[in-house]
Formats: sequence, C-alpha cells, structure tokens
Amino acid sequence: LQDGTAAHLTVINMPATMTNLTVGYVFFPDGRKAGIEWSNASLAEMADDGVIGDGYGVGFTAGGRHFDVSAALDKQVCPVVYNGLTGSGVFHECIADFQLNGLTQGWGLVEFYYRDEAAQLVPNLQLGSKAE
Repeated sequence: LQDGTAAHLTVINMPATMTNLTVGYVFFPDGRKAGIEWSNASLAEMADDGVIGDGYGVGFTAGGRHFDVSAALDKQVCPVVYNGLTGSGVFHECIADFQLNGLTQGWGLVEFYYRDEAAQLVPNLQLGSKAE
C-alpha cells in the first residue's frame, strides 16, 4: 500500500474438514510484522457459486490493530487457470485496487480457487511420447 503497509490474507474452506481457516500476516511501515488474528472474510458469502464479483471488502486484526480493506477487481486482468488433467481445479487470479481503512490506496492480487470433483477430462488431451 502507499503507506508501506503490506498484507496477505488467506481464507480456506474445505468441505467436511474446515470452514474459514484464516491465516496471513501484515508488514507495517516501521518494519514490524504480525500474524492475522481474526477476519470476518467468509468464502460462502463472497463467491460460493464460483462467480467472481467486481469488488470485495473484509476486516481483520493484526498486531492489535483493526483493518478494513476493500478491493475493486480489474476484470480486464482476471485470468482463469485450470489445473489437473480434468480441469478439476479452477484459479481466478485478479489484479485489484485496494483501499485500507477508506484512505490508503494500493494494489495487489485477489485469488479464488475452486475444486470441481465432477469435472470431465480435458478433450483431446495427449500426454508423453504418444502426443503428436
């Protein structure tokens, strides 16, 4: 961010295992760093249906401070990347403009990853020495 603050927030939701495991950190302009202690980020409320919105807002605490962060996604720079032979994993990686506590500007990345257990094989995929 423009004031020298840097942050990373990851929220993981795995069915039958965990709902909203929150991890991350903040680097403060004075060189201090702190782990994220709490966040109100909820994947079920953000993009449970796999549709990526134009903007998001989350709050979190780190180092005894509360942060409100909003992100406006640039849909022109938001590629979709499939992984696995079946395309069973889908990444949405979007460049975004961020705002911290309504004042401080910055930019960064918003990423969503979905697993699709019912995915079909990628059509006409050829691997190894048999590929022509």
